[in-house]
Amino acid sequence: MTYATTNKTSWDQTNSTTRLQDRIHEVQRVTDDLQRSLQQVNNEIASLEKAKHTTEMELEAHIHPLNIALECLTLRERRREADLVKDKAEEELQKEVRVLERSRANLEKVVLEAVSHLRVLHESKQQLQDDIRDKLAALQVDRHQEALTEYSPQISFKPDPTRVPSGTILPADWLDHSLKNMAMTEAAIMDSQTLRDKMCVTIQTARREDQTQQTATDYAMRCRLHEETRTKEELQWQKDKLLDEICQQEKEIAHLEEQLRASSLPLKKCQTRLEGRTERVCHDLVRDAPQESLVAEVQHLTQTRTLLREKLAQALDSLHGLQRHLRTVDVDLGRKSLSVSLERKVQDSRKALKEKPAPETLTHANLTLTGSLRAHPTHIL
Repeated sequence: MTYATTNKTSWDQTNSTTRLQDRIHEVQRVTDDLQRSLQQVNNEIASLEKAKHTTEMELEAHIHPLNIALECLTLRERRREADLVKDKAEEELQKEVRVLERSRANLEKVVLEAVSHLRVLHESKQQLQDDIRDKLAALQVDRHQEALTEYSPQISFKPDPTRVPSGTILPADWLDHSLKNMAMTEAAIMDSQTLRDKMCVTIQTARREDQTQQTATDYAMRCRLHEETRTKEELQWQKDKLLDEICQQEKEIAHLEEQLRASSLPLKKCQTRLEGRTERVCHDLVRDAPQESLVAEVQHLTQTRTLLREKLAQALDSLHGLQRHLRTVDVDLGRKSLSVSLERKVQDSRKALKEKPAPETLTHANLTLTGSLRAHPTHIL
């Protein structure tokens, strides 16, 4: 009887110790899994924060091109009268503003999604940390109990050691709690990786659409400047030609006026002779050959002066028409010069878009955003 009791007691102690050791091993295994999950979620948080920062920098980089596009639209609003038209360049600039604003909206959306998902990752991290803390505390307790012997000074009789403490759960529920935490963490990490891929696609799509639209806008602006410059040169040619014609017309008018003045003296002399011969008396007041010649001369000179006056009037009308046309051309030329100046200012302001630092390659950006850069064999860190 005594021998059997001793054997039973020894076996029970060995069995309890073995079960306690198995439990310590199981808790340690689950704790290790939780710590690996914690390390993974920490790495994912760092990767997502880096991707968010990259996206925020891309979002900030859109401010300058958008301001330039708006400035170009404002500059072109200073065009006057007939040049203030909704041309192809205007349409492309407005389209560029819409593309940039849409890109900014898409980038802002994924940044907000990243902020929201970072909260999810931090919640998963906190749950893992709480679970690990509880399991480390349980390991400390069980290891302390496993180290007790019959000769340990801490052992003593307890009033109700077999009681079930409040809140005690089944082993399956215990394991399910940790597995649930790890599963939630894994799902959050997978969602985060998907979000980082989405951020990468959003950035590259925004860059591609922005660059495509900027190229189209620059082409439209160059075409418009070429057209405006050509029109300005044609107006300048018209002005130069008009100035030459006006100069020739003024010379013609001066010549006609000189001829008109020159014909007045012979006419005066002829009329004076006729008037003087009226002083002849009696039978000497005859209509003789000199009288006929003088009358014919007066008529010829009078007719000549009439023709000269008509030509002078026509020349003056032509001169006034040329001068009116010149004023119109001057107005058009001034307006066109302003338009050309504004178009050049627009192109000068858009040069800043080409002077920005070259963006990183698509492969490098993708690897950075998706967290695969360090493992990529073609990139030396």
